[in-house]
Amino acid sequence: MKTYLVFGANGFIGASLVEQFAKENKVVAIDRFSRELNFKKTQNIEVGRADVTKETSYKKFFDQKGVAGIVWAVGGVVPADTLANEEILNLIEPAIKILRDGFEKKIPIILVSSAGMLYKPGKLLFTENSPVEPWTWYGLQKLIIERSLTLLANDFGNSKFTILRATSVYGERQPTEKSQGVVGKLVKSAIIEAPFVLYGSAAAKRDYLYVGDLAKIVEKAFKQNLKYKVYNVSSGKLYTISELKKIIEHLAGKKIDFQKMPKREIDPASISVSNKRLLAELKNTEFTDIKEGLNNTFKWYKERLS
Repeated sequence: MKTYLVFGANGFIGASLVEQFAKENKVVAIDRFSRELNFKKTQNIEVGRADVTKETSYKKFFDQKGVAGIVWAVGGVVPADTLANEEILNLIEPAIKILRDGFEKKIPIILVSSAGMLYKPGKLLFTENSPVEPWTWYGLQKLIIERSLTLLANDFGNSKFTILRATSVYGERQPTEKSQGVVGKLVKSAIIEAPFVLYGSAAAKRDYLYVGDLAKIVEKAFKQNLKYKVYNVSSGKLYTISELKKIIEHLAGKKIDFQKMPKREIDPASISVSNKRLLAELKNTEFTDIKEGLNNTFKWYKERLS
């Protein structure tokens, strides 16, 4: 049985990664665990309580036998954050040090990055070869870590790494208390019968990616000898906020009212990202239908908010 280290394991994306990998592998779930477990504990999961800003707290996990891969999925910030959230800068150095340690031990690495915050919004369909121009502090943080990963690979002569730039991820565990996360907030509004705060237009389009699909793709990426270092991860389909609202209203049997607010700079009209490179290599990759994904998400929140 292979062992994988998942950093940011108790977060929205990290928890899904832990559960997916633990089906057939041993997982060391590394996080501060400042709140209760966000995933179902099984015999294949080792809870690795550690503060990534302190090297002494996580280095022991690198000494385990048979570590087959490292996933960096640490969150802590959202695109709307400014430098007032110091984690934007504070997480860069720990990320570089941890990834450096992985390269020293020749362990394959996957970095979960962001597509929507790296390509400057426009009418184009963005590919991995499109110019990268971060337009938020969140995007800049991701780019710095991406570039550092590439330089570390050169330093250690280790090419075993992959950068996965995911689009708007949604699903179970998506935070609803932060300033972003359209799906989670729409679902919460329907369940507790509160207005949804709409910034800008309900016609804004995004490529929404179900978190369970992302977890499966990360796992598959470790199993294949991929040709490229950077891949966009998207469903290939765009939906407006109005379309999401209609589906969620049907699931809830309730109407959702909009509380309209002025458009923010972080709320572009459309972001469209190509997944052709990904699909060309990860054959038979399937994406959860938006209605099914929203239904899964709705059920998860209903159990916790009702």
